[in-house]
Amino acid sequence: MKKQLASIERGGMFEMLSNIFGSHVLVNIRRQSENWSREAAMKFAESNILSGITLLRQNNCVSLIIRCRTQ
Repeated sequence: MKKQLASIERGGMFEMLSNIFGSHVLVNIRRQSENWSREAAMKFAESNILSGITLLRQNNCVSLIIRCRTQ
């Protein structure tokens, strides 16, 4: 089983280094192996949440459960 790499958050030491040396945006997604899951990850990264969730639902990764309360 492959170990997932930790994400690098902006701030602290990395923010200081990016201010000194500059930074780049990485757009190649490697954690997801399926094309649709890479596309969903890009949608979330672009803050396009509805499209990302739609892709997850189309591939049976999310279930919608509606519960109604009666009073």
